[in-house]
Amino acid sequence: MAALFAKLDDVVLDRPDARVEFRSTIIADRGPRSAESIWGADFGLTAMLVENDTRTEKGVLGQAKHRPLAALPPKEAEQFRAQVAKMAEATWATIGLEVPAIPGVVPSVRIVGTTTTFGDAWAAQSVFSPSEGYETSIRPSRAGTGPAVLIWPALPLDDYLCDYVVGCPHGDRAHNFVQALSHSELPQLHVHVEKKV
Repeated sequence: MAALFAKLDDVVLDRPDARVEFRSTIIADRGPRSAESIWGADFGLTAMLVENDTRTEKGVLGQAKHRPLAALPPKEAEQFRAQVAKMAEATWATIGLEVPAIPGVVPSVRIVGTTTTFGDAWAAQSVFSPSEGYETSIRPSRAGTGPAVLIWPALPLDDYLCDYVVGCPHGDRAHNFVQALSHSELPQLHVHVEKKV
């Protein structure tokens, strides 16, 4: 995974009128207070998109698995659900990466999201791709132990980056979130709670 994300660190388009740059971070995963144990993520990915005088920065948190997310055994599925729930505390822009078993195969990405109001009504209101809808879900193993995770259809990594990150429907634009993803310890990442009046 580290080799894959090292290859993603690049300026993929550099013209006078447009620039696209990706940066990745492998999240620190050692110890009970590591960034991964707190936030549930294996990696972070940021994109800087510049068109003429408009600059947009966005980021996503992700968790990688060595098998298809829809086919995780129960124990791994519950672990993944808990990891996504932690990521969702930091951002709505979360993905699962399916690491291929065969070298040379493009990894698949699945947009994932949490919900406590489970069902099609939630999916229809989602900022993701409501026309496609989610493919499967992972419900908590015990009632009342956290949110369910909705898993969208698999996309090749290159299609996800082009159509969803550069194409703009996916990625958190909050400045503090994007800045926090530049460091593997995520020291600047905090949960912001807004009180609605």
